[in-house]
Amino acid sequence: MSGEAIYFALTRMNCGKVRKLCMEHREGPFLELTQRRDSVLQKALYSKQVDLVLDLLQDARLRWLQDFHKKLGDHVNREGNNILHVAATHDSCLSAAVKILNYAGHLLTFKNDVGETPIFLAVQYGQINMFKYLNHQIEIIAPDPERRLSFYKKANRYETYTILHEAMYNDHFGMSSFQVFINN
Repeated sequence: MSGEAIYFALTRMNCGKVRKLCMEHREGPFLELTQRRDSVLQKALYSKQVDLVLDLLQDARLRWLQDFHKKLGDHVNREGNNILHVAATHDSCLSAAVKILNYAGHLLTFKNDVGETPIFLAVQYGQINMFKYLNHQIEIIAPDPERRLSFYKKANRYETYTILHEAMYNDHFGMSSFQVFINN
């Protein structure tokens, strides 16, 4: 059984078949489907098949039990994005982000290959509901404002960007929406 059958069922939005094929495959929903190394879960999130993602997460949790949270964190695509990075780019994936963080809260702190956290991507893509949810989760795990700042910025060897820079650059959110960011 190849990934082609899963990919075909996924593109046809045949959720039942995707679940069945993932249960039969040794990699399950962590199987890489694309040259970018996107997993079944990531591809389902890109296509906003949130109910399928929730079902696949439940199936995988039951299948791998103790190793499940590690498997969620271990799989990243070519850009270094984990499943939460992908979910953060769509407000419609908020329920999946909640479930992902319930299973693997440590993913909130991960940075991709260019230093972006999931909340940074939420801002980059203009996903205000996802931003608010992820910001609340960050406030829980990092009550100290100095510690929280590490989630809100990305640095490369030339310069440092904050989520405020990113939002302004991409023309996302009204300035009043940054009250959450400014008050913290």
